[in-house]
Amino acid sequence: ENVLARLALDSDASVVRAVAGNTSTPKDTLEDLAHRYSSIRLDVASNFNTDDSVLLELMRDKDDLVRCHIAENAHVPEVIMWDLARDQDKHVRWSVAHHSYNRGILNLLADDQETDVRSRARERIKHLTDKQKRHIEYKVGQEMLKLLDGSSGLVPVAASEHSSDTPVLFDVV
Repeated sequence: ENVLARLALDSDASVVRAVAGNTSTPKDTLEDLAHRYSSIRLDVASNFNTDDSVLLELMRDKDDLVRCHIAENAHVPEVIMWDLARDQDKHVRWSVAHHSYNRGILNLLADDQETDVRSRARERIKHLTDKQKRHIEYKVGQEMLKLLDGSSGLVPVAASEHSSDTPVLFDVV
């Protein structure tokens, strides 16, 4: 049994929070912790090792801080960020504007009804730095590696195998 899984059962809340925030914590343990107190769900939402299905569940959490923590998670899928960009809570949308690198999401939030959200999104658009652009390229590169090693369920194919004018790089296994 995993040490972190055992520590997740500890009676000391600070130990359990440390486990929830540890990126080496097994995904099934993170899923279990997601069903506990709000303070634990915050750490699970922030953990980049948390499974997408758990993040989707946490995205419906009534606590807006949990949803803000999901937006702060650098490994959250873009589809979740798009949903959070439409969240009813302005703090969640501001968090998305503050942490997203996606120009489409930032453009959406640049027209938000709330001045703070709108301003933050416009500032992010204006000041995308080279470091942030490299981060975007890194994230895209990591996704491409998943595609190339086959762990995504997609496999590379030659564009000539398809008849459309749009090149197809990957096909479902």
